[in-house]
Amino acid sequence: MWSLDWFAARLLARAGKSVRRVAWGDGKWLAYFECLWWVRETGETWRVVQAEDFSEAEFRARDWTDQSHSANICGGRAAYNDAPPPEAVGWGDTIEMLPRPVPNFPEEAA
Repeated sequence: MWSLDWFAARLLARAGKSVRRVAWGDGKWLAYFECLWWVRETGETWRVVQAEDFSEAEFRARDWTDQSHSANICGGRAAYNDAPPPEAVGWGDTIEMLPRPVPNFPEEAA
């Protein structure tokens, strides 16, 4: 999956997949196993994550993925594009209540 936020990537990692940020380039991965977060950089072995490995930018990033750096980013669909398109909304002069009212909710007495 592509274009994940940290919270979606964290769920994948806890399910057994390694994740990375596209901005990190190739070779750096995070994984969750043995109840700890682990990191591996190019040419290194896995080690426990330290404070300098993870900053606020990682929490805010929307470029997390479980795909390798050589994967075809155009071959997959972004995670947040999987939802069906919203229903059509008119552009006329008709006033529309947003958000839509709850179905079968009694109208206020006028």
